Amino acid sequence: MSFNLKQYLNTFVFVVLTEGYVIEGKLVGFDNHMNITIEKQIIQKQENDIISIEIIRGENIVIIGELDLEKLIKINEKIDEESLKKFYNNKAHKVYKSTKNKVDKTTIKAWKLFNQLRSKSDTKKRKLSINDDENMNIKRKTDLSIQ
Repeated sequence: MSFNLKQYLNTFVFVVLTEGYVIEGKLVGFDNHMNITIEKQIIQKQENDIISIEIIRGENIVIIGELDLEKLIKINEKIDEESLKKFYNNKAHKVYKSTKNKVDKTTIKAWKLFNQLRSKSDTKKRKLSINDDENMNIKRKTDLSIQ
């Protein structure tokens, strides 16, 4: 799969990790195991720009995609704080913080009912009888006496 990353070298990409984090930066390098190095540029107003390099293990990567910087800059210029609050407070739009599967209440109720029915089923379980217990004790005593 890493041979497809050649087209993304020295371009700005976003990486989604298994924990749900999204990292944006310039793809600097990669290897056969899809371990990648990303150069991130942090812009500070008071001091100089800081360039950091991150190395990400391939097993933690969910998806890698190319960023279109011109469109991204236009979108960021149009966004203000009030529109963000409306966007995140909208109940129809769900924002997930991780890539793990989300389960709604109806499926939880269904699983509870399933487990209740399964525990009440008529499956015959083997119970230990008194004779089995006596036989085990006899074997243990003989094992100790032999040693």
